[in-house]
Amino acid sequence: MMNSSRLFQMLVICFVCVSCAPIIPIPMHHYYPEADGGKLIYDQCPINEHIPYGMLFSQQDIQVFTRLGKHNGKTYIEIRFEVPEGKTVKLIETSAQLFWDGANQSIKIEFEKIFLSPFFYIINPSNHIQVKTLDVNELMVGESRRTLIGEQSKTYWLASLLEAPDSDKIKIVLPKFTINEELVTFPRILFKRKWIIGFFVINC
Repeated sequence: MMNSSRLFQMLVICFVCVSCAPIIPIPMHHYYPEADGGKLIYDQCPINEHIPYGMLFSQQDIQVFTRLGKHNGKTYIEIRFEVPEGKTVKLIETSAQLFWDGANQSIKIEFEKIFLSPFFYIINPSNHIQVKTLDVNELMVGESRRTLIGEQSKTYWLASLLEAPDSDKIKIVLPKFTINEELVTFPRILFKRKWIIGFFVINC
């Protein structure tokens, strides 16, 4: 049950957003991730915080985040590695595997490069932004730096557009990789496609 302070906070947020901009409810298909050992991460926008954003795994101080999303009607996969100082990550496989219809059908999702820029610029490239990349066989070398919000690890991205099958259940196997030469594998991630109501706020 939501406590009174949390309810008051949500009411204030809603009041501010309604006061400064229209809020548009948008019905949409959304992929809900499920996996053993993973942690659900929710949308950072308070008005959409009921929507799961992706799945986070932790292994040997490495944070690995993945999600399926949509941009301009196209489905994409994002895998983000946060690598602290003293750690190195190397891909053993350069592709993920996508299964549907009870694993009777599958496709391979190839990753061509490792990106050092946010995934948004990968799926929506701009001529005005130079995207730094590494070869998929290069090491992801960790770094740590102190910022105003705490210690931050160096971030690397894999991302690719994909032809998502018309299925309400999709399973994805992430690429195998090593951390300081030790092999790491994660469980299959199940994505369930559901209808949700999200909220789009204009000029708030």
